[in-house]
Amino acid sequence: MVCKNSVTRLLHLLSLAVVAALLAACGTLAHKPVPENLADSAEVLGLVGIRHWGDEAPLDLEEQAAALMEKLRRNYSVTAETRGPITLDHLALSGGGEDGAFGAGLLVGWSERGTRPEFQAVTGISVGAIVAPFAFLGPRYDARLQELLRAVAQPSRSTPEILAVLFGVSLLDRNPLAPLIKRFITAQMMEEIAREHRKGRLLRIGTTNLDAGRPVIWDIGKLAASGHPQALQMLHKIILASSAIPGVFAPVLFKVDAEGRRFDELHVDGGVTAVVFLYPAQIELREIFATEPFKQRLFVIRNGKLDADYDDKVTGLFSISERAVDTLIRSQGKGDLYKMYVIAQRDGIDYNLAYIPSSFAKQSESLFDKEYMSNLFDLGYDMGRKGYPWFKGPPGIGDHEYGK
Repeated sequence: MVCKNSVTRLLHLLSLAVVAALLAACGTLAHKPVPENLADSAEVLGLVGIRHWGDEAPLDLEEQAAALMEKLRRNYSVTAETRGPITLDHLALSGGGEDGAFGAGLLVGWSERGTRPEFQAVTGISVGAIVAPFAFLGPRYDARLQELLRAVAQPSRSTPEILAVLFGVSLLDRNPLAPLIKRFITAQMMEEIAREHRKGRLLRIGTTNLDAGRPVIWDIGKLAASGHPQALQMLHKIILASSAIPGVFAPVLFKVDAEGRRFDELHVDGGVTAVVFLYPAQIELREIFATEPFKQRLFVIRNGKLDADYDDKVTGLFSISERAVDTLIRSQGKGDLYKMYVIAQRDGIDYNLAYIPSSFAKQSESLFDKEYMSNLFDLGYDMGRKGYPWFKGPPGIGDHEYGK
């Protein structure tokens, strides 16, 4: 059977893991979990404030807001005499596996058109987490991003490794993304991220804490600016964790400290808890910027179609499970788009949405299908270069006909 999307195919194969576990008595991943009462205080690398739960505001929000405003005033020379509003642009990159080629192409085409802004804040989930550092650092990294995509895109290659997972073999060392993340996310990039962080720009990546079953937002700029000797290695782990499809790639284990004791946390794909994100709903940016002359725009790149292709050939057990998982992911993605729209409306942020059009009919036949990714990149590039018709709302809202 030819699968419409390799991520769906991988999640479909996860259903096989249940059977395989019963037949092969798969082992478990041993770790020392953080006690529930210490989960809020666990720290990584001894660094305070480089992450917080993605479903609530950080405890030190007021302090963070004050520090951010000081940086913004210095960087943008905001004074009482400033004429006209200053625009702050936010970019949110969704998950979507190899569909991330669309978002990358859109960004590169946008650069070619000459209208791509410098983003004040960039967030990324799953494949969006891989693209986010390049998007954050701007068009000068477009060529490097394309090089990364060429390295990721390969002919069919993953089934044997996935079958190994199903029978209890860890793929942590064989995750094809791990060496590429290490190769392309460099110390120089880390230094540049730190420099931009000091200006008040924000780069944040989402993972899912599997023990807690909650989203986690990592402040990559603060990590980069910490000067910690293991900061780059930690960034690699965060990006790998954000893109670690559960049941296919092994979870990423983080060593954490709480009350003077060492524990472990298991983190997986950020897309488990959110397909795309901006900031927790409890943060009201309108109030934080109430006295400042800022206009804000949000650009959301959904690396996927909003509607599933019609399929009347769903009959067998595995095709049913595959279709159900695909429907679940798409529904969650739509919900995230609505959530971000409501937040944007509340906080006075101009909402702009891009996604893969339903007219794109090509299908992926394997994980990181080279031809599929190339076609999708070209589509995004062409749309970005011509001027993407950003939609002003999620499905059913705004100036576009949903799914067309």
